[in-house]
Amino acid sequence: CINSKPPTGDLAAAFEKHVSTFGGLDICIASAGIGNPIPFDKDETDGTRSWRHTLNVNFIAVFDTTRLAVSLKCDLVLVFHIL
Repeated sequence: CINSKPPTGDLAAAFEKHVSTFGGLDICIASAGIGNPIPFDKDETDGTRSWRHTLNVNFIAVFDTTRLAVSLKCDLVLVFHIL
């Protein structure tokens, strides 16, 4: 089940600052792309600094950005994934 509430924290604060400064959000470009230097099958850690961090940046952050933009009734949301 996906939580229907928009994310909170630094990302939400940045959106709030933008809306309070400019009166709204017309376009949002959600873009991220980092690589993991450790092959997944060779990673013996909990993933905090490797694969889990890569997922947080490449997927979760883009997803949260998109959800915030949609919650603000943004006219255009573009999502890019760059590796």
